[in-house]
Amino acid sequence: MGALAGSPAGMPPATPGVRRAGLASSRLLIWLTGGLAAVVLGAIVSVNPLLLLFAAAAAGVGAVFIAAFAEPRWVLLAQIFLVLSYAPPVLSANFGIPITLQSLTFLLLFGTIVRFLLGAERLRPPREAWALAALLGAMLISLPFAADRARAALEISDFVSVGLLALLILALVDDPVWYRRALWAFVAGVGFLAALATIQQVTKTFSFTYFGFATIAEGDRDLARSAGPTDANFFAQLLVVTVALSVYLGFASRRLSVRLLAGAIALTSAAAVLYTYSRGALLAAAVAFVAAALLRKVRISVLVAIGAALVLVAAFTLPPEAKDRFLQIVRPGSSGIAHSADSSVANRFAENLAAIHMLEDYPLLGVGPGNYSARYRAYSQEIGLDTRAEERPGVEQAAHSLYLETLSELGALGAGVLFAIIGLALRGALRARSRLVGGDRLVAEGVFVALIGYFTAAIFLHGAYPHFLWVVLALGLVGGRLARDSAERTA
Repeated sequence: MGALAGSPAGMPPATPGVRRAGLASSRLLIWLTGGLAAVVLGAIVSVNPLLLLFAAAAAGVGAVFIAAFAEPRWVLLAQIFLVLSYAPPVLSANFGIPITLQSLTFLLLFGTIVRFLLGAERLRPPREAWALAALLGAMLISLPFAADRARAALEISDFVSVGLLALLILALVDDPVWYRRALWAFVAGVGFLAALATIQQVTKTFSFTYFGFATIAEGDRDLARSAGPTDANFFAQLLVVTVALSVYLGFASRRLSVRLLAGAIALTSAAAVLYTYSRGALLAAAVAFVAAALLRKVRISVLVAIGAALVLVAAFTLPPEAKDRFLQIVRPGSSGIAHSADSSVANRFAENLAAIHMLEDYPLLGVGPGNYSARYRAYSQEIGLDTRAEERPGVEQAAHSLYLETLSELGALGAGVLFAIIGLALRGALRARSRLVGGDRLVAEGVFVALIGYFTAAIFLHGAYPHFLWVVLALGLVGGRLARDSAERTA
């Protein structure tokens, strides 16, 4: 049942009269807000015409505010696009525009609550809310035992923000139409970054960051690794997800124009993955490709032929520095991977080994949310493998594995909850694939393949960008909700 059609457990359905009254109240509030904003903007412009630019910005904010009351789902799609394109932090850092991801989430939450109170919105609490509440509880239990409690409290605050966004996605994306729109907002946000990265690589304009949306990673030999607005490896992780989603969105559509757009995003994102030169992302893409081939029942011979062709293309097109980077991971030193010729591989091995030692010392509750870096130096000195710990004393180290990081910081208790949420997201996408029909079935399958790619890459990447993680998880969990709704309608 959709959010507008359904009713909470134990609550009678809204009558047409009550619904019309709620909608009328909502429209009245919208018109009053819009009129007041128009008067204020007119007064500002009349005082000083030079303030027209600021008035336009205020009008944009007012439009978003009104939209949050009129139809919060459109605001949600805009927020997904902004989160995935990393626009608020980039605009704030480069142009001083005071907008944050947290402020957008709370605005959306406020508009949704007001509509619910006015009777214009019927929402059901997502079943998965208990899992997010359990993870928050595990983080709070671990807080008193953290060495850096301020850092732990900040980590919990960030989780509350991203958790609210995930719950809003679960509550508002309530039918397959909005599901597709949410996925399009995702691929549009990352596709925008992929297009800029590809243009930057083709034109060799590495000194121009495209206003902060296309940067080049530093410190990796002579390679110009595309990093988007964040980090090359995390950017590549999102690109793998986008390739999978855009391919399936194209297959699920009957319109040629939509298929061409999806294909363009997929090709651009695939090229951007190569330009990141991320080894973990290429492995994740390979695993996602195999998963898609198995679901599509592609013959093994065809799968092997495609894989061999891709390897040959990479061998002839990648620069020598890139090929050397990929080969270093299978060229360990004489004493094994801990002394690999590639210092990045050796240092990550040391960082993951430190996470394992932390789990051994604090198996149940971990060292505290966000406290891996606070404890790392003591463990690295004991291990004696990380060459960067002494060279970069001001740089915080990370576990470089979402799973080991969570185990070291939250112990078996918190990590078990997070792993269960990941399992629910994967199962939700699979159940939607089995319950939905037609193009919607293909879309759900695409979400499952995308999740496989994302969480394969997470073996080598920690949770530095929680907004990305929880948007991806929420899209998988929404699949489970749509599957339940389909089963209820069938029954």
